[in-house]
Amino acid sequence: MEIGGLNPNTLTLGSLAPGAAAPTRETSADICCTDSATLSGAPAPTANPSKADPVASVLQAGVSVAAGTMSGPVAVAVSDVAAASAPKPADLTDRLAALLPDKPFVLSAERVQSLTRQLNCDAEQLLQALIPVAKASARPPISNYLVGAAGLGKSGAIYLGVNLEFPGNSLNQTVHGEQFVVTNALRNGEEQLTSLAVSAAPCGHCRQWLNETSQGSDLRILTPQKPPTPLNVLLPDSFGPGDLGVTAALLSKQDQKMTLESPAADDLTRQAFEAANASYAPYSHNGSGLALRLKDGSTYAGRYSENAAFNPSLSPLQGALIGMVADGRAFNEIAEVVLVERRGAKASQIASTRDVLTSLQPEAALRVAYAEALPEGK
Repeated sequence: MEIGGLNPNTLTLGSLAPGAAAPTRETSADICCTDSATLSGAPAPTANPSKADPVASVLQAGVSVAAGTMSGPVAVAVSDVAAASAPKPADLTDRLAALLPDKPFVLSAERVQSLTRQLNCDAEQLLQALIPVAKASARPPISNYLVGAAGLGKSGAIYLGVNLEFPGNSLNQTVHGEQFVVTNALRNGEEQLTSLAVSAAPCGHCRQWLNETSQGSDLRILTPQKPPTPLNVLLPDSFGPGDLGVTAALLSKQDQKMTLESPAADDLTRQAFEAANASYAPYSHNGSGLALRLKDGSTYAGRYSENAAFNPSLSPLQGALIGMVADGRAFNEIAEVVLVERRGAKASQIASTRDVLTSLQPEAALRVAYAEALPEGK
């Protein structure tokens, strides 16, 4: 989110909700015993229970570990032991420094598995440990409030996100950390996020944005000092794509079935056109895409992403800028930009693209190429 929040480094993982998967290094069997025997012993002590050894309490309560029947105080005791032994996000962050690549905004499923093994943690603990790593790349020159986020994809990959603000432009041009994560995942072919860790609770804008994604209502939100919470709890009675008859939600594959009015004469226009065809515009039906070239020849493309509530929609320029930030590039490196959209679009990107681009790099050239719908049957 964009405003307000807590320090992620104060998060402890012992606050997981009852019944949630315990992010521990040991199973209950590891804690209680080394075989599947039923353990029983003397009644639990009554003197000064606040100082009782939780492991001893488990043994004294008489629990069949093999049967998996722990409940009530026994389960709580085991949970307390697990929480005490679980690695803390701040500790993991310190150890992560030497293990991460130079550009950590996308961590493949294989790298995620390697990191969780090396750090002896699970994927959601890793997400939380990555929040400070992401925050270091945030660019909020207006608020100076840093947001870091990390999302776990169904593929097993992790995608980082930060907030971006653009001086000289209206605040609605801001990219929120959660929007960055989703767009980062989209750029890399991810089709669903399962968990999202954020440095502060998502704002209403971001809850609405996340609700647009494939199976977004089931997304687990992790914020400092709170148990994981499904998005549908944070956004009750939600309004989303299903209410408007949209079944292929954000992150699913899209095809706007457009063709350029004039054949693309250069590679940058082709990239912008491909982004436009892959854009998500089920409400306006005005798909658009953008590609920009930096002074050293590097290129970045961005696609338009709409929202059922309209306002959280993300422009194709914002999508391309997200790619630049993920690679650590500066906005004043932009040399040329091509925007592709339908001629006479009801939701045009031309004016906002020109305004933001002028504030970031006034010397950059902007060209617009127009597309039209393919003939029926093609």
